[in-house]
Amino acid sequence: MTTPAPLTCPKCQAAITGLLASPGAPRPCGACGRLLEGWSFPALQRPPAPARLAEALVAVEDAGCFYHAQSRAQVPCDLCGRFLCALCDVELHGQHFCPGCVNTGKKKKQIRNLDTDRLLYGGIALMIALLPVLLFWPLTIITGPLAIFVAVYGWNKPPSLTGTGRGSAIVAIVLGLLETAAWILLFLGLFKAF
Repeated sequence: MTTPAPLTCPKCQAAITGLLASPGAPRPCGACGRLLEGWSFPALQRPPAPARLAEALVAVEDAGCFYHAQSRAQVPCDLCGRFLCALCDVELHGQHFCPGCVNTGKKKKQIRNLDTDRLLYGGIALMIALLPVLLFWPLTIITGPLAIFVAVYGWNKPPSLTGTGRGSAIVAIVLGLLETAAWILLFLGLFKAF
């Protein structure tokens, strides 16, 4: 592991010492007096965890990995029974699988709790709210409340694996509320007219 570069003041480039001793409380730079605040991230200071390496076969009685015959087997696959070295072992929820079974299990849904895809309710709700506005606006009498329902229903569902947040759900709720409010105001205006 390499030693991290010393911290320097962004204004005068002087070396900073003791700044991380009290994060959350700005301290002046010793050279120029500029107030500075520093935060320490312990994970950056720790050495990385050792990688799992496949052990070489030592004795004739040792089982070899199905995929790497020269490597010693650690565990059998829980689906097909193939012997796996540490490199080939895919551990999911306490079970061990070979790469082939993970791929097959993903396609055939044989492995429980293996997320292969997720419905993005916020995106669906946003499309429900937007498409009628763009294509045929009278449908918003149905799609406005439906967009709100879908966004609220999917609010606590697992989020996307790509990191998209709840922004589309919030926009869908706002659009759905606006569409619903517009229809209520339209009906109230028509009711008062008669």
